[in-house]
Amino acid sequence: MIQLHQFDRIDHLMIEVDDPQAVYQDFYNTFALPQAWPLMTGDRYTSIGINFGNANLELIAFKERFGVRNTQYAGLSGVCLTCLADSENIKADLHSKNLALLAGEDAPGHKTLIIANKDAPTIFVCYYKFNTEGWKTRLDEEFKKAKGGKFNVAQIAEVCVNNPLLARCEFNFSQADSVKLRYTQSPEVRLKSTDTGLTGQSLAIGETLFSFC
Repeated sequence: MIQLHQFDRIDHLMIEVDDPQAVYQDFYNTFALPQAWPLMTGDRYTSIGINFGNANLELIAFKERFGVRNTQYAGLSGVCLTCLADSENIKADLHSKNLALLAGEDAPGHKTLIIANKDAPTIFVCYYKFNTEGWKTRLDEEFKKAKGGKFNVAQIAEVCVNNPLLARCEFNFSQADSVKLRYTQSPEVRLKSTDTGLTGQSLAIGETLFSFC
């Protein structure tokens, strides 16, 4: 198993849907958790975010997916990592492990790089071009105020995706509260709740399975 230690944490999970605004309402009705960012519409995609405490969920409809047009995917389709290290250092380290870091998109507010391949579900790195501290502080305050929403969610514990990269690589994140990244043939988001009575229960929203562990 190849050990990868150079990433800080999982920033957000990407869920592809036909109508982000409508599906956001389904998510809000289910979880009652705060919005991470409002509906954003651009040339490449439409996106809206939900704050789950230690990571966000992005509901997104693509016109162009990481530089590739005319692709269709439903459900959990991406895991976004963050890293303070320069992307050239990351490229060199991955290259030494026979892994590639591919160009994603270069937008006004961020730059993305994809690890290994662009197939969904995709594991990619995002570098923000603005200071995110104020945004993170606001998200922390709003999540605490929501008190975990309807299910007393404490955090996202794990995300499990069927990306073959994870069958041979283990991601070890430097920030202790990061979501864990696991390989499975059946994609799933695993949640921690302060209500231990929810352990073992699960629910599906659209094409995405959520379970309590």
